[in-house]
Amino acid sequence: MKARLPSSSGPLGRRLLFSLLPVSALLLALEVAGNQLPSNDNRTPFAAHPERGWTLPASTTFQFVDVASTTNRLGLRSPEPATNPELRILTLGDSTTFGHGVQDHETFSARLAQDTGVDVQNGGVPGYTCLQSMNRYNEVVDHLNPDILLIYTLHNDVRKLVTADDIWVNRAATLGIFRLLSTVQRAIKIRRGASRVSVSAYRSCLTELIQMQDERGGRSLLLAPLEPKRTERHTRRPPRTRRAERRYQAALDEVAATQWVPLLDLTTTIWDSDPSSQTLMLDPVHPNVLGHQRVASAIRQTLTALGVSWPVRPSP
Repeated sequence: MKARLPSSSGPLGRRLLFSLLPVSALLLALEVAGNQLPSNDNRTPFAAHPERGWTLPASTTFQFVDVASTTNRLGLRSPEPATNPELRILTLGDSTTFGHGVQDHETFSARLAQDTGVDVQNGGVPGYTCLQSMNRYNEVVDHLNPDILLIYTLHNDVRKLVTADDIWVNRAATLGIFRLLSTVQRAIKIRRGASRVSVSAYRSCLTELIQMQDERGGRSLLLAPLEPKRTERHTRRPPRTRRAERRYQAALDEVAATQWVPLLDLTTTIWDSDPSSQTLMLDPVHPNVLGHQRVASAIRQTLTALGVSWPVRPSP
């Protein structure tokens, strides 16, 4: 005699159906609530991006902090990529790499290209963390196939979360319920004073970037951000911020050691080479025109010491 499953019209089936109704109603309510969450990732003059939240508009000129910025067809603040260059460098990072407050030809990427004759593509985007930069790398790497990857990221990773930092919530999550849960999680992190990217996530991101570049046969150079002189009071950061940055700097050092990748400490290298130099900073984190020039020079000298050959003789 074959056993018969209870039908939905029977007493047990009806009980199961009615017991699931409250759960279904709750899930539906959470989904609707999540989809109603406002998005704070509309950052003029940048373009919306389905994963990173915002990116630079391609093939256009726009104003950013009162400076005109021009992008190529890949949305990079550089001339169009050269065809079959002898050497190509890709720089990744935040507003410093992008060139906050300086002209297109004054960024350290542009200065490095001018001084060496290589194709240097500037992949910096204001506000980007390491995670967003890694996504940017994956987007352009097949187009560029860079021989050398320069990674300049720290300040946005360590910065404390705020309500507007919903980039990984509103863009990465497709279901409203996941957006809602992620929003609650972010609110808890904000209350606890968490950084945008945890130290462990920052360490993992740097490691993955280096390994992806290595798998493609390329090389990487980590850059520790340029900091102001300690005597420059107008550019000093709060002690708590400096303590947090030291934890991320330690992670940067650790990744360089474990992945056998060179790390260029721009602060030590630049200030030690010319202690009497005038200020190189626009503010606590952004170099001015002279600062970008010194960063480019330090990178060139480091890569030369590592055996990189340049198509043209670098200027002194």
